Amino acid sequence: MFIVSFVIKLTLIIVFKFDGFYGQDSYAYYDNSKVFIESLYNFRFPPNLFWPMGFYFLTFLFNFITLGNISQAALLVSLTAGSLLPGAVYLLSAELFKKYFDSVKTKNISLYAGIIICFSGVVIKSGMVIMSDMPGLLFVVFSVYYLTKYINSNKSTDVFLSAAFLSSSFLIRYSNVIVIIMYVFIILYLVLTKTKIFKIYHIVLFLFTVLIIFLPQTFYILKFGINYFSAVEGPGYWFINWNPVNYFRNVFFTNEGSMSYRFWNLVFYSSFIFHPLYLSFFGFSFITGLYFCYKRKISMAILIFCTWILIHFIYFAGIPFQSGRYALIYFPPLAIISALGITEIRNIVIRRIYLLLSVFLLLAYALIHINNFVSEKNKDLGAVEYLAQNIPSRSMLLTFEITGAVNYYTDINHRDIYNYNSGEMKDLLDSVKTDIFMIVSDNKIQTQWKGLPLEDTYNYIKNNYVLNKLSDINYYSIYSIKRK
Repeated sequence: MFIVSFVIKLTLIIVFKFDGFYGQDSYAYYDNSKVFIESLYNFRFPPNLFWPMGFYFLTFLFNFITLGNISQAALLVSLTAGSLLPGAVYLLSAELFKKYFDSVKTKNISLYAGIIICFSGVVIKSGMVIMSDMPGLLFVVFSVYYLTKYINSNKSTDVFLSAAFLSSSFLIRYSNVIVIIMYVFIILYLVLTKTKIFKIYHIVLFLFTVLIIFLPQTFYILKFGINYFSAVEGPGYWFINWNPVNYFRNVFFTNEGSMSYRFWNLVFYSSFIFHPLYLSFFGFSFITGLYFCYKRKISMAILIFCTWILIHFIYFAGIPFQSGRYALIYFPPLAIISALGITEIRNIVIRRIYLLLSVFLLLAYALIHINNFVSEKNKDLGAVEYLAQNIPSRSMLLTFEITGAVNYYTDINHRDIYNYNSGEMKDLLDSVKTDIFMIVSDNKIQTQWKGLPLEDTYNYIKNNYVLNKLSDINYYSIYSIKRK
């Protein structure tokens, strides 16, 4: 499974000539990894960075494989984790169902679950982009796998490995802390139903392992706090503004602008059962799989998968933001339940037709989607190429949203206007002795960022300087700026 998954992603990377960068966060992960690795090479503590250090440390390790090419190392982290994920889901499914079904059916369920993960567009795409999604999810799956093994075997080694992977997932994505709630529900259920007797030693070992592995990040949290929760003026960031009222909203206003979506959050985060990047046509077998889980009284599957799905659904549907990436964390249980539904199709011919058709639909949409997002990336690169050819590197370039690409692909001296209020922008521009240029999306600033400090900074530039438009490329307008 690893080889098939790896080859699919690597082939697409080569065919599309894709370097792993898409969106602002991928450039930020690269920049932060670079700072982190340089600090380690110079025997210094890395500075406080926005995200936890797990992804950067993995990039540091893979950096030895890529012989010092940090961007390739960061991409290899996502590529490897995304390729390991189908196998990890296979192992989890096999461990969970081996007490309920014979070996042939258990193997089939696990194989189908791995296939769904392997060919789903969201896993293929996430494994091609420099981001923490894939390693974070992989570690969660391995943690649940070893927890399930412990419940079946009562071995201390499984306790340690479950805790180690869980804590490591926190080091990669803070949001994975939500998984603790799932563990609490599982343990409470097992204790209250007297299904499992937990040894005090195992509980202490689990907690101790989690704390020890997370200790390096704890040092930074105690010294600097968590950047997510930094005190800010205004409406606040979306990830800390959870509210059940948001289930029935599709328009939000946060520190990251005004967001208007097509569907309510409740509908959006429920849609991944049939979303073409997730289950697609396999959504039908998910429904039947859920039914047979209940009918056959597969209590552990119901307990683990329903809590896994529901705790994340409850959280994400309550935040004032929508992103298809966030449903990744509860995709493995969706795939496994769907795989169970496939095995309940008694007619072998119909089952195979359903499986092949569903895989075809998954892969076809994945290719279309990846082609579209690479095309969008190339449009941004067109704007960056224009800048590289027409803006002297010694000039001052004001940027917004395309900053990461400008920083990575050019050597132009640039400043992101998001980091300046109007007064600070005045001081900056007054101090510049060279030519000044700007690349921004005017429409986006005037709509999404309306009423926020960014719009004030943008309006200050417009109202106090002469803007001469040089070009419009994709969503961006490029200006030369002259003093009045």
